[in-house]
Amino acid sequence: MWLVYFGLAVLAAWYFELGFFADMSGFWTAVWIDVITPFALALLWFEWGEGASGWDKRTLRKKADAEQARQERIRRQFFEKNTPGRVR
Repeated sequence: MWLVYFGLAVLAAWYFELGFFADMSGFWTAVWIDVITPFALALLWFEWGEGASGWDKRTLRKKADAEQARQERIRRQFFEKNTPGRVR
């Protein structure tokens, strides 16, 4: 996601001609090198890199483990009899 934010920042700097981007001479050179490249890298990361690195699978596994722990906590608290500390 940081590549998308970087691309948006570069696009804004290029559009408003800030700093280095004010001196860009070639329109297409500026567009390809400074604007489209971060978005292309972000697309590659989200389509290939994230799945290949296992990042998305780890995130899903953590969410599933948290949900399972939550369900277990609810079951113990509300449905088990003779739970210490439970007010009847």
